[in-house]
Amino acid sequence: MNNEKLSEYQFFICYTRDSAEDLALHLWNGLEKREISAFLDLKNIPKKAKNIEWWKFRDDALRNSATVILIITHGFEKSEEVKKEISLALDEDKDFLLLRYSDLDKNVIVVLKDKEVNLGEYNQIVFDTKEELLRKVLSSYSTEKTTHAPKLIAKPKLLSLDEKLVTIEQKTGYYPTLVIDEESKICVYYNTFSQTIKEIQSEVMSVTRVVCELFSDKERVILTLNKVHDYTGTIAPVEPEIVTVVFEMKDWSKISDKTQFWNKLHFFRRILNDKYLNGKAPIRWRLVP
Repeated sequence: MNNEKLSEYQFFICYTRDSAEDLALHLWNGLEKREISAFLDLKNIPKKAKNIEWWKFRDDALRNSATVILIITHGFEKSEEVKKEISLALDEDKDFLLLRYSDLDKNVIVVLKDKEVNLGEYNQIVFDTKEELLRKVLSSYSTEKTTHAPKLIAKPKLLSLDEKLVTIEQKTGYYPTLVIDEESKICVYYNTFSQTIKEIQSEVMSVTRVVCELFSDKERVILTLNKVHDYTGTIAPVEPEIVTVVFEMKDWSKISDKTQFWNKLHFFRRILNDKYLNGKAPIRWRLVP
């Protein structure tokens, strides 16, 4: 898209009130605190606007926004207002930022008047909590300052290793500190800044899922994170701790939900070599609801 004039809003937030109102409000407030302009119907449409005119404010705001954020939650594709907003954004050749709730399948199909749009064919960022949603939007925004905003385009069939690392950062907010790409496995190392057990667990699943999608030709995915907070969720100073997550790709096709995915992960307290199953007992780590 060619945005030659200055946009009134950096982001236009597209969501369904039935399942994402709290998420959208948290995102808008977080962006507002950081002086990043964003349009949200609940906040930016004048109360004096008549019921039959409110959509004019929304449509004008969308036309004057640089990037349209899609918060994909349950029932997103069924919302008539969501369909209208996506249709207008496509007509206006807008940039999109897709954020999908982790429990949903990526293949969400939005039926417009003249076409069907399968959001699963496009770049998506997975999130689990409203805090994670805000963090990942902010991470994307910092990237957009130096690179063009992500377009609603299909992912390339083949990506170089460097492109895959950039994709990991775009989808999770974390750029690996080290990657070891071997014939049968991929080892990814990074530092985590999550503060609560739920955030860490959500992050582990998000990063592991993205790595599995990008390196689907491997037999094993090994994720090693340098954790700076303890499992209690406190932010008191603690010694950094290494945690390694192992996932066998043969189980990838068997995953149908978040709990099942978590139960297929193996956790260890050290960096693992090729013989990680020999004499090393995994950590038992229960998934926080």
